[in-house]
This record gives sequence, structure tokens and C-alpha cells, in this order.
Amino acid sequence: MAVENQWGGRNSRAKADELGASILSWFCNSRGPLYFEDLADMMDEQISELFNADFEDNSIDEVARQLLIMHEECLQSNYSSIERLRNSHVQGNAVSQSRQQGRTTTVIAQMMMTMTRQ
Repeated sequence: MAVENQWGGRNSRAKADELGASILSWFCNSRGPLYFEDLADMMDEQISELFNADFEDNSIDEVARQLLIMHEECLQSNYSSIERLRNSHVQGNAVSQSRQQGRTTTVIAQMMMTMTRQ
């Protein structure tokens, strides 16, 4: 929704990509255990900074939870969640907001899958 409505200005798509890169960097560069609160806080700060938006519907928490689940599954060579996400994205969603969130999450998931296969 933030990208579609250009909350980040004309370069909202680039800002969404920057958010995705920040999330991937968090996974790649974190030392020690990965904590849900740390990921959710980082995502909340980035979204607030990049899009001047605050989400109070717990959607950031839900996305953070799902990313951590996918990460753990990838570490176990289980890519079923990513495949389901990829397939749901290919089939398309009725709501534009879901498509945009799905695209960003799919890109992050694909990068995580590639990272864990190396």
C-alpha cells in the first residue's frame, strides 16, 4: 500500500527495495540468535523512516514472524513455505496491497533460499 500510494514519494519502489535489502542484510549479518523483536523493530524503524508510515495493525509483526519461519525452514532445506508464497504470487491476488507485499516478501524469501543453499 505504501508503494502503490507513493508514501515514499516518486521513488517508493526503490525504497521498498531498500527495505528488502535491509531485511536481507539483517539476516546475513546478525550474530548469534535471531530475535523476533529485533527484526520487527528494525522493520518498523525502516518503514517509518522510508515511508513516513506507522502501522498499528500488527502487520509488521506478522511479516517478521513469517520471515523468521521461512528462514528457519530454509536452514533445514525446507522450501515449502517459499514455494507456496511464490505460487500464490504467480496466481495473483485480488487486492493490490497484497500483491505488493507479496512481491517484496517473495523477493526476500528467494534471496534467503539462495543464501541458505550456498
